[in-house]
Amino acid sequence: MSLFDWGLFADAESFLQKSLNGLLSRNSAAERVAFEIQQGTSTSIFDWVDHLTLPAEKVDTDELAKMGFEEQKKIWNGEAVFGVQGSTLFPLILKSGRSKTKN
Repeated sequence: MSLFDWGLFADAESFLQKSLNGLLSRNSAAERVAFEIQQGTSTSIFDWVDHLTLPAEKVDTDELAKMGFEEQKKIWNGEAVFGVQGSTLFPLILKSGRSKTKN
């Protein structure tokens, strides 16, 4: 039996955490769910996230690579998927085209 030592990717984790926090700060319903998860389970919403989708035009893929992200072979609904191999971090999906957000 071999043991696997998960790598630490502080920059990638920080990027994902900041991106998730930005989403939560703009969506009161999601922020409320995150609070209820914390209160009810003593875990962070970060641990529950399956993936995060961001507008491709707002993400520098060269910077992602420096943080340890690699484009995955799989595609999600035609969009590029980036993950950090050897980590437990959730994947990042870069959605092409204009994002629909309210200001």
